[in-house]
Amino acid sequence: MEYWKIGKKIKEIRKRKGLTQEEVARRAGISRQTLSALENGYIGKTSIASLVRILNQLDCELEIKEKEKIPFFDPSTIE
Repeated sequence: MEYWKIGKKIKEIRKRKGLTQEEVARRAGISRQTLSALENGYIGKTSIASLVRILNQLDCELEIKEKEKIPFFDPSTIE
């Protein structure tokens, strides 16, 4: 999974809503530096609880999707 995309999307939504990092971080109970790191792709130290609080401040939610399994195609089975 490309975790940096999570931060990029959070930043995009935050800016579209006209919110500063400071506002979102304060409301989510994290530091501005933590939010900045997340928005720049450093998700490693961000807990799921913090991520959910950030998303709540942006009126977003966390969704888990199962990967779609594509059946293996064996060209030798074609007549």
